[in-house]
Parts: sequence; structure tokens; C-alpha cells
Amino acid sequence: MKGASLISYLANLIMIASADGVIDNKEEIAIDRICNEISAKRTDAEKARKVTKKGDYQVTPVGRYSERIRNLEDMIFVALSDNDLSDPEKSLILSFAKVIGAKQEQINTILSESITRFRTYESTIICPGCGYEIPSDWKFCAECGTSVQATTEVSSTSSTSNEDEIPDDSPEEKGLRFEKYILHKFNLNFCKVKEWRGDKFTDGIYAESTKYPDIEIEFSLKDTKKLFAVECKWRKGYFQDRIKWARKEQIFIYKCYSEENNIPVFVVIGVGRYPDNPEDVFVIPLDDLTEPFLTLDFLAKYRRLDKNKCFFFDLEKSVLR
Repeated sequence: MKGASLISYLANLIMIASADGVIDNKEEIAIDRICNEISAKRTDAEKARKVTKKGDYQVTPVGRYSERIRNLEDMIFVALSDNDLSDPEKSLILSFAKVIGAKQEQINTILSESITRFRTYESTIICPGCGYEIPSDWKFCAECGTSVQATTEVSSTSSTSNEDEIPDDSPEEKGLRFEKYILHKFNLNFCKVKEWRGDKFTDGIYAESTKYPDIEIEFSLKDTKKLFAVECKWRKGYFQDRIKWARKEQIFIYKCYSEENNIPVFVVIGVGRYPDNPEDVFVIPLDDLTEPFLTLDFLAKYRRLDKNKCFFFDLEKSVLR
């Protein structure tokens, strides 16, 4: 989302925050966090504020249905951030929900999720290695493997040699190693790589397209061709029998990409010490994913029993195996 649509999206949040007459500090923080999540610039937020100050601005639905629902979620999150859902805020939210066709059951679900989301944000810390947001009680970052709790003692009896350690690559380089591992699992007799975004970063600078799934592949069988996308995620290990595979806003972007391009997206997750030789590999249709955290019980049915086999795309069922 960009341009006028993005400005209206943010203006809707500001209208909710100011519905009770004042925007307090917690609501400002909530809006800043959302700007960060949807990659909105500070100048975008400033333009949105100017729009709302004109006096005639009305809360306006923008974008596709999925974006409108996301806007509703963010509006509710902002309204709840000061621990008080006022009558003016409630009135605006219900009016917006009615216009976009959201049902009461959806609103109730979003309310519940927003409360959980708010509590989660209150109990998170930022990884010093990669800036990833993780629960405050985690000992290492699920994104890059960096220790986030100070280690005061080093065991003198450790039997792990330097050869057993992962090379000190950046998170991007580790991710790239895993992408290469996955790419080598596609049979080039049937699969043609149409787009590979993983190699398009340098010194932390990314192209806009790198927010989308890592790889686009065209599968061909006889006279039939089918395009699909793959998002690769490597994690060093499990924590409390689960992993965090993505942030909420990333999931939203992947789903928008799938809808806009009308192609299926599959998330391939590797877990284990080495990005180029993970212990476990899972292949999950994006349609089956809604939450950032995945438990071992959930992952079990998507595990590749033979991780060294080449991938095969089932044209009839539109499933990557």
C-alpha cells in the first residue's frame, strides 16, 4: 500500500486515537509501531495528521478487503492502547466495520486478538543482533540465533569445537544459505526459477520487492505450466516447543502478494544448526498460516520425511511436496 491509500490508512488510525478529544502517549506509540509494521515513513504519518486536521476528514475504507480488515484491526489496537475503549472510539469503529462488511463475530475476534497483541508487545524485547522483536523471556533470537541474555559464565567442560559452530554470518547471509539449499531441491527438468529475491541485498540495503516471497518458480509438465512462490525461513532451533516464523505484518504482506498475483505461496521452514543442512524441513501452504508462532504439534503434519528428496509440485491439487 502506498500513496493516498497509505495516507488514508494512517489517517483512520489518527481519527480513532483523537476520537475522545486527545491523543495520549500510548496511542502515539501504538501508531508509531503500526507505521513501522507497514513500512510507512515518518513523512507519511505527518501527511496523515495534516489530512485529519482539515476538519472534514471522515474515516475512509481503502484498499482490498484484506487491507480494510487489517486497518480495522489496527484501529481497534490503537483504541485499546490507552486501556480505555471510549464511546466515540467505539462508534467510529462500528461504523467503519459496517461499511467494510465486517460481521460482529469478526469484530469480537479482532477485539480479543488486539488485547493479546497489546499484551504481547508489552512483554517483548528487541534483539541486539538483528532488531527482531521477541518475547522478553527468550534466551536467544529465533531470527538470527543471537544470545539476548548476558552470559556470565562459560563452561570449561564444553566439548563443542569451533568446527561445530555456525560461521558468524549475518542473519541475511544465513537466510541466503538456506535459500540456496532449498533451490537445489528443485528438479530443473520441471522447474524454472523466474525470480529469486534472496540475493538482492547489500550492506543491509534491500529492494522493495524483497518484502515478497523469496522465490518464484514456474513448474512445467507436458503442456501445462503453473507459477508458485516459496518463502524460505531458517531457524536455529525450537524454544519451548515452538518457533516464530514471521511477524504479523510479514504474513499480511505475503497474503496480499498471493491475492494480487493469484499464485499459491508455500513457506518452507528449516530448523537446525546449519542453514545449508537443517535437521528438520517443513513445507506449509501460506493459506494454512495465520499466526507468527508455530508449535511442534502444528508443524508435525508438514514435515518432510525425506528432506533430501527433490520437491515436486502437484498440479492437480496445487500443492508443493
